[in-house]
Amino acid sequence: METNEPIDHGMDQGLSLSSQNRDDLQNTAKWSGFLAILGFIGIGFLVLLALFIGTFLSSMGAPADTLPMPTAVFTVTYLLVAALYFFPILYLYRFSSQIKQ
Repeated sequence: METNEPIDHGMDQGLSLSSQNRDDLQNTAKWSGFLAILGFIGIGFLVLLALFIGTFLSSMGAPADTLPMPTAVFTVTYLLVAALYFFPILYLYRFSSQIKQ
């Protein structure tokens, strides 16, 4: 039958990590920090591309009447993708900095 004991019953000693676990977490923190920085750089490129998409499309010789939608739609789409991409990268960066502490 069920007991009504809390899940952490009998775990008063806290969290203990072996040296191998600490090394693995430090390695994970380094890589996650590196990937988070690359993600922020990627977001920057997406925002730059969103701001200059109209110029890029017109320089490639695509007249505005042959495009399936206005260039403002492309700009808004790229900005939305960058905004959605920002939050997982931010959480990855926070994870990395918390593990390093």
